[in-house]
Order: sequence, then structure tokens, then C-alpha cells
Amino acid sequence: MISDLVSPFEAFKHAPMGVCIVNPTDNRITYCNDKFSNKIGKTKEDIWEKNYMDVLGEEWVLLGDTLEKILLHDGREIRYIENAAQEHAFIEKMLEITYSRITLDCSDTYGIALWIQYIFREKPEIQTDPLIPLKNPQTLIHQLSRTNSFLSTVNARLKENQENLESAFDAGNLGNCGINFQTGEVTLSERGRNFFGISLDTEVTWEMLLEAVDPPYHEMVNKAFADALAFGTPVDSTYSITHLKTHETRWIRVLAKVHRDQDGKPLKVFGLVSDITEQKTDEQRKNDFIAIASHELKTPLTALSGYIQMLSLQLEKTNQPIVQNLMEKSVRQLGRISSLVDSFLHVSRFDSTKMPITLSHFDFRQFIEEQRSDAKMLFTTHQIHFEEIPSLLIYADKDKIGQILSNLINNAVKYSSPASAILVNYQISDECLQINVEDQGLGISDDDIPYIFNRFYRAEHNSETKISGFGIGLFICREIIEKHNGKIWVKSSLGSGSTFSFTVPIQPTTD
Repeated sequence: MISDLVSPFEAFKHAPMGVCIVNPTDNRITYCNDKFSNKIGKTKEDIWEKNYMDVLGEEWVLLGDTLEKILLHDGREIRYIENAAQEHAFIEKMLEITYSRITLDCSDTYGIALWIQYIFREKPEIQTDPLIPLKNPQTLIHQLSRTNSFLSTVNARLKENQENLESAFDAGNLGNCGINFQTGEVTLSERGRNFFGISLDTEVTWEMLLEAVDPPYHEMVNKAFADALAFGTPVDSTYSITHLKTHETRWIRVLAKVHRDQDGKPLKVFGLVSDITEQKTDEQRKNDFIAIASHELKTPLTALSGYIQMLSLQLEKTNQPIVQNLMEKSVRQLGRISSLVDSFLHVSRFDSTKMPITLSHFDFRQFIEEQRSDAKMLFTTHQIHFEEIPSLLIYADKDKIGQILSNLINNAVKYSSPASAILVNYQISDECLQINVEDQGLGISDDDIPYIFNRFYRAEHNSETKISGFGIGLFICREIIEKHNGKIWVKSSLGSGSTFSFTVPIQPTTD
């Protein structure tokens, strides 16, 4: 948290006096330089993200209502500090505080910059007013001039940083947004308002934003907000909206980070909002083409499959082994083409919100016996071992889970040497079943692992043999598992094989 906040206030680091930044919305000190921590005798860990009253103690109390004054204008105060130890009774100690209002983040939230330094002077014989001015006003004027000059430099740098940030937002077609969990206040930049169709003079509310979100995504958006509020979970949501003015459909993506208080409780969420309609439109065109092409291919493939099966039956009655062998290879290649077309159809369905998932209870041990039998017939070049598992009732789409397991075993076969072992094993908890597929194959580099489940992504290998595929199998696996509220991941390293794992619920989920 500290490292995230240092850069905007780097200019204060070399200030000639102690400086701290106070956020008046929650009274936290969000930055201080070394001179400040040295003057008050505390470490930065005891200052940052702490309440200013707890940090400054009674010296802050002497400021009275200064906090409210600062929100209206800049200023300066000098306060007398009592020497409780009665040491050096002829010296009195003054606390000089110069304050200024500055802008925090990229929102309309203001912070308070405090320049604090002690002034010592000889104590007069008679003193009735703790706010007696200094004997040498020229010294005070010089110090104030230095402070004002430094303030001007800092404000200029902050303004430049703000302009640079706004330029970056403009170049990336980005807006910013935020929600204060304590007050419920919603902030949305001008560009963000344009995305939703909200006027600059209109107060933005959560209900107003949700009204623009298309109904199929209400649950997802509300859950993202609830998780951010309850657990501080970062937000990464993509959904369609209906523009509040033009009523056209737009696609929005929101990336946001949660800010917490010193106790770890979420205070607000702040982040970026972007219009990705053009990107989504291009994806939809591509998916429409894939769906149409795949659907048109299914009809001739089905007919061709029937013809080849009839020919195979006729050839069984003849004694022509070469022709029979060629026919068997044709059947296998036709099966591969049909499987590929089915995969493309699945991809096109996943981009809609209507991917069919049929959840039911089924015995996982019986399911594994079926998978063992299929694998024995389909994959004859490798040693595929299924770990024994007791009878277990799980709640999932049986056909889709079979598709995932078959895909992972097929990948293990493709990327490992013939006759090598492939192991399918399991881990059972109270809530879910974890299934692992381990191979001794080529492995995956650390650079490829974060993207391995992305659509059309294929890891590069230095193998001399070209491995066929379009990079959609693992993407389909991830989509199916997410629909089950499960997880899928891989552990791997180059040359050491891979272990793909996924979880499915044992009992129905409430989501």
C-alpha cells in the first residue's frame, strides 16, 4: 500500500521541513517524508494509513478547528507547546504549521498537506498570550516565502502529473469510476459518463448505473460489488449496457482495486472503465462466421460418415486388407474433423449467455469406469492409469465433465512420448472433487502458463514434430468449469511434464 502512494507525492521527499498528507474523508495519513517522521519521533510504519489524531496526539488538538478551515483555503498557524518537563525554562517551543489543500487520486477527493516544524525562542519574563508573535518578523517572512515557493513547485508538479494522467486516459479511451463504501457516493469521470449516457450535471448513483446494465448481467455486477465490499476482491467485469440516451447496446469493461483502512476493512473501490463495443462486435462477427461454417459442415460430414461406415461393412466381407486399413484410417480422420467442427460450435455458443449446462447427480466412480473404457480404445499408444475411487455422488453436467477429462487426456497423449505414463487421480473434500491429469511430456514454460486457457492460444515448443490443434480445447474446458463454479489450473515446467487440475462441486451451489 505504501509503495502505491509514494510516487504521486515524490516531490515532498526533499522538502526543507516535515510534510504529511491527510485524507479528510477518513482522517488517514496517506504520506509523510523522513523529516516529518523524525520530528514527531515515530517510524513511517507507525504513521502511514493511521488516524492523524493517533499519530500527532495533543499537538494536533492545539489546532482546534483548523481541519475545516483547510478545506476552504490554505493558511498557516503557530502554536505554543507547553514544556512539561520544565527543562530549559527560559526557552519556549512553538509549532509552526503551514497547510494547503491538494487533489488526491484522479477523483474530486481532497487531501491536506501539512508542513510542520518547531521554532524555539527565548521565553519573555511575562507572557499572557501563547500566540505572541516572533521577535524577528523577517525570519518568519523568510520561512513563509520558502514554504510558499515550495508549495508552488509542488502544485505545479501535481498539476503536470494530473495532466499526464488525463492524457493517458484520453489516449486509451478510458474513464475512471469509484464507489465510497462508507457514504455510498459514486464518482464517474466525464468520459465514463459518456459511455453510459449520463449528463455532467446529473448526480450518479449505483441504481442509475445498474439501470443501464442489461438484465442478464445484473447478478454478475451485483456480485462483483458485493465481493468488493465484503472481501475487498478486485473488480474485473465485462457486460453489456443500454445507453441511457441513445438506447444503443454498448459493451463495458470495469477494472477496479479496493482501498482499505488500517484494519483491512474495504473503504472504497476505484478504477478504470472502458468501452469495448468495437472489440466485442469483431468477436461476434468471427463467432457468427464460425457457427455458420461449422453448422454447414456438419451436414456433409454426417452424410460422408454414413457412406464410409457402409463401405466398411462391405469391405469386411472381402479379403482386401490394404483397402480395409485405408478405410479404417479414413474413419479416424473423419472423426477428428467432426470433433473439430463440434469444438468450433462450442466456442461460438460460449460467447452467448446461453451455453447449455445440465446439472444432475451422478456416481463419479461409474463415470470413471466409462472414461477408462473409452480411453483404452481411443489411446493405445500410452499407458493411461486411472486411480481407484470409492462411490461418490457429485453434482455436475456429466457429458461436459467427460468432455473436459477426454480433452485433458488427449492433450497429455499429444504432448508426451509414446509408451509414457499418464495418471488420472483425485482429491476429495467436503465441498468439491479435484481431478488431476498428470503426464511426462514436453511441459509448459512459465511465460505460457498465464495464457494457456485463453481462446486460440497455443504454447510454442521446440519439438521437431508439428502438433496439430487450434488452441480452443483448454478454453472450452475453462468455460465449462466456470459455469460449474469450479476452478481449473496447471502446474508445469519445460521438460518435466504437466499436471492439469480442475474442481467440480459435490453438492449443488447457491450461486
